[in-house]
Amino acid sequence: MRKAVSPIISTLIMLAIVVAFGSGIMLWSGKSLNTFSISQGLFLQQGSESIKERFIVEFVEFKNTSPKDVIVYVRNVGQNNINIDTISIVELSAASPANIFQPTNKEVEMGQAISFTFQFNFNTGQVYKITTMTTNGNKVIAHATA
Repeated sequence: MRKAVSPIISTLIMLAIVVAFGSGIMLWSGKSLNTFSISQGLFLQQGSESIKERFIVEFVEFKNTSPKDVIVYVRNVGQNNINIDTISIVELSAASPANIFQPTNKEVEMGQAISFTFQFNFNTGQVYKITTMTTNGNKVIAHATA
C-alpha cells in the first residue's frame, strides 16, 4: 500500500498554485488598469480641446455657373485652430443622400474666416442643409436656399 502526500506538502502545493494564479491576475489587471487610465486621459484631453473649438458658418453662396459651385464661408470664433474634416450638403425637400466633401485646405486659424468651394449640382429655389464638421467631431448645421 502506498502512502498519500502529507497534508503539509499538499498545502504547500495548493498555496503555490494559488500564488501563481493570483500573481497572473494581478499583473493582467494592473496592465488593464494602466491602459484604461491612459485612454481616459487621452479622451479627456481631446474633450477639453474640442470644447475650445467654436466656429460658425457665416454664409453659403450658390453660384449658378458652369459647373455649379457652392461656397461655404466658415469663421473660427474659438480659442483653438480648427481643422474642417467634412462638409455635407443635403436637399431637404427630396429624400436625397448627403453629398460629402472633404476640403484640401482644412485648417482655420483663430479669428480667421475661410471659404470652401465645391462643385455641386443644386436646384435653384430649394433649401439645403449644410453640415460642417471638424476632426474633433464638432459640427455646425446651416440651412440655405439655392
